[in-house]
Amino acid sequence: MGLLRPRVLVLLGATAGKALLGSTFTVNRNRGALIRWPAGAPAEVSAIRLLATIHPSAVLRAEDQEGAYAGLVADLSRVPSLLDSPPP
Repeated sequence: MGLLRPRVLVLLGATAGKALLGSTFTVNRNRGALIRWPAGAPAEVSAIRLLATIHPSAVLRAEDQEGAYAGLVADLSRVPSLLDSPPP
């Protein structure tokens, strides 16, 4: 995170979530919600907001593709307001 100072990270799918938050992360439980970093996370990363959603390829595999796409768009539509609000 040296040169980059992201304010929001969008976790696209379970692989991204598990890489940052551990093996207990699930998209179904965390989708669309702001997620807190685990306790003990370094200060420079704990101010970064995390937003989980499905991976775009999951839309193609979904039984209800229109619903999955609408959910993905709704989740991603939250990002601009997160960028405008003060850090936690």
